[in-house]
Amino acid sequence: MIKSSSMGEIARIAGVSISTVSRVLNEKPGISPETRKRVLDIYKDIITLSGITGRHPITGKTNTIGLILHRKHLSNEYHTSFHNTIGVHKIAQRFGYHLLTTFVTDEYMDTDLQLPMIKEKKVDGIIFMGSQIESSLIQDTAKNDTPIVLINNMLKGKGLDCVLDENEGSVYELTQHLIQKHNHCNIVFLSGPKTWISNRERETGYRLAMEKASLQSKIFYMRETTLESGFNTMKKVVERFPEITAVVAVNDSVATGSICACREMGYPVPEKIAVVGFGDIEYTNFFYPPLTTVHTFAEEAGKKAGSRLIDLIEGGSNREHIPQTLRLPARTLFRTSCGCKGDH
Repeated sequence: MIKSSSMGEIARIAGVSISTVSRVLNEKPGISPETRKRVLDIYKDIITLSGITGRHPITGKTNTIGLILHRKHLSNEYHTSFHNTIGVHKIAQRFGYHLLTTFVTDEYMDTDLQLPMIKEKKVDGIIFMGSQIESSLIQDTAKNDTPIVLINNMLKGKGLDCVLDENEGSVYELTQHLIQKHNHCNIVFLSGPKTWISNRERETGYRLAMEKASLQSKIFYMRETTLESGFNTMKKVVERFPEITAVVAVNDSVATGSICACREMGYPVPEKIAVVGFGDIEYTNFFYPPLTTVHTFAEEAGKKAGSRLIDLIEGGSNREHIPQTLRLPARTLFRTSCGCKGDH
């Protein structure tokens, strides 16, 4: 794809037609050596000057993808964010793009500052990773006509592409398993902030399974979804609901923190309280007891997001944008923390 304004500038300086510039840059025959050298010298000079912005003077591209995630995503969903990033990186490499990653905080999002990679137009498109990023930041970026893809986030009605896990259905299956297979009636759901779509969808799966069994939902909300928050919240849960026999945690970090709290309080898992999680982070199969959880394909999600973003970049403004929502399947792993006898 040739940027006509840049070709016109080269043609003007060289004193030739735009078609001649095009033939030189595309290595076509029929151009005299002197003209070819003059055009290429001017082209190289413009390339050097364009280094200030990093944009190619002909295509107008930086061949760089931006990846933005919240620092909380690292502490709350480290496993997922790591493998998401690996997936994006592999696709970027395959198609000749660089990957520029930056982190944001709550304090930063409370300001009106614009991210340097956006303000200085250092990237051709951006992937926003995780539900923790404020919608205002995403929408402000979209106003610049920058191609955007979201991972584990969704802004309904905003025309943005997104890649999501199968949150609702997976937690519904976990909760139903506790009810039907292990006869649990007093089940608590440990959730994170309501503003995160992954939390909302997983909570919905829990609620639907409880409603179908005519059981009362019990939900605890946490500001963070870390091992520490799971540990501290689990102690409060047992104090408030001493009758509980099972816990559905919004992710594996919360689940393992809950198991540690149960162990400290003298409640063996799963004999006294069953615990299940979400994410299948690396150590859960080696934790004691091995954690029943949902395996998500985080690297594949990163690949899908990267491929979609490059498709949007390469398509440019010449193609109608029909936003896509891609939801990746997940696999439930029944281990001993729910009362089962190993993986099945």
